[in-house]
Amino acid sequence: MQVSQDRNDQLLSSFDIQQVYASAFERYPDAVFILDMHGHCRQCNKKACSLLGFDADVYLGSRMSDLTHDADNALFSSTFQNALAGKTQEVEVSMLHQEGHMIDTQVTFVPASVSNVEYVNGVVRDMTDERKAQAKFRQSEDRLKRSQEIAQIGDWEIDLDTNMVACSEKMRQIYGLSEHTVPLERVLQRVHPDDLSIVTDSIQRAIEEVPTVRNAQYRVVHVDGTIRHVHVYGAVTQHSAAKSHKLIGTAQDITQRIHTEEALRKSDKLAIVGQLAAGIAHEIRNPLTVLKGLLHLLESDTLDRHQYAQYRPLIWESLNQIEFTTGEMLVLAKPQPKVCSTQNVIRIVQEVAALLHAEALLHNVQLLYMPTTDDLPIQCNEIQIKQVCTNIIKNALEAMPTGGTLKISVQRQDNRVSIAFVDNGHGIPRKRMMKLGEPFYTTKEKGSGLGLTISNKILSDHGGSMRIDSEVKKGTKVTIELPLHLANAHSEH
Repeated sequence: MQVSQDRNDQLLSSFDIQQVYASAFERYPDAVFILDMHGHCRQCNKKACSLLGFDADVYLGSRMSDLTHDADNALFSSTFQNALAGKTQEVEVSMLHQEGHMIDTQVTFVPASVSNVEYVNGVVRDMTDERKAQAKFRQSEDRLKRSQEIAQIGDWEIDLDTNMVACSEKMRQIYGLSEHTVPLERVLQRVHPDDLSIVTDSIQRAIEEVPTVRNAQYRVVHVDGTIRHVHVYGAVTQHSAAKSHKLIGTAQDITQRIHTEEALRKSDKLAIVGQLAAGIAHEIRNPLTVLKGLLHLLESDTLDRHQYAQYRPLIWESLNQIEFTTGEMLVLAKPQPKVCSTQNVIRIVQEVAALLHAEALLHNVQLLYMPTTDDLPIQCNEIQIKQVCTNIIKNALEAMPTGGTLKISVQRQDNRVSIAFVDNGHGIPRKRMMKLGEPFYTTKEKGSGLGLTISNKILSDHGGSMRIDSEVKKGTKVTIELPLHLANAHSEH
């Protein structure tokens, strides 16, 4: 090791020390100007030439201040004079490039003395990229600040070592705080007493579950006595792997949103009440119409005892349907599980057709029921499926005010049952077809617009569907499909 050190000393002494400094001067990564006491340039390195785009000859003998922006001349000159007094100085100025544009620079003046002659070394660093990055950062900050203002969002930062909270202006407005930095205890005093545990638990979980972002919603009692609803997000930032120092986050005033949601809920309740009232009227009117038609027949003198006995079950059926509908309204107030069982859809449709036969006669409509088999089992709530069929038949009768024919067919298609209702009424225009099934939309003068909505809901609950095909002046075909109860179906074949 001693031999190597001696060798290095010999090599160093063999070089001119000025050459070493000259080499470092030329290779220095920043632009360097050597200025005399009057600010004239006596020497500059290659980086100075590449930075400003001039040849070295242009610099030599000229004042460096001539290359600075006019607005920066006074600042540049005063800083240079301070450096001549023996103090290292820094200043940021714009300097002229050979192509005519200005370059943002940071100039460090380092005083030097050679043979009692004072010089100043001006080290110039190009700050263009840094300034652009800073400008983008400021723009991002401005956009973030503006976005927070629009969204009514404040930000905060808790120093977990001191329990001091730094609050933004919006944060102070939400909580009614007067200072930008306050103790955490003072912030917690603003939290509604019933919600205090929500806040403290959230803070504790955020500390324990770094770096998980936690959120909480709670109430704040403003200094003016009003209750504010606040939604907060927060997470702990780690400055080292061993210790967490700060909990940062945002706070949004959602008071208006909460009030709006409450108003909407009240509005929804009123709408539901109106819908239920209309639904009750719609679903009870069908069996009442049947009863009206049967009573009209019973009042005539043409009925014998046998016919009377035939119509009496239909009267009870209609009364049972009214009872069921009112019961359904009660179920909505206190939901109960639907009771389903295996039923023969052929029988269900046949009973509905018989039930509405009297009403069909009143409309001068011939009701034709054409089943293709004797037994097609489905798993269903029988009364609800009858309700769907009743709605469809009733609509068909009303679509033929001058009379006509309604054909009903039931058939099996693979693992499903298809029930088709085909009338030769006036049909439905295409524009109206697109809105069928929407709540309160109806093509009838006295309709509530809920019949198809309720029917679609029942079919959906049963895994079924409805399709409507119609042509103006030719009639309408309504097809409903329901899943076949395969266990029974297979045993039949």
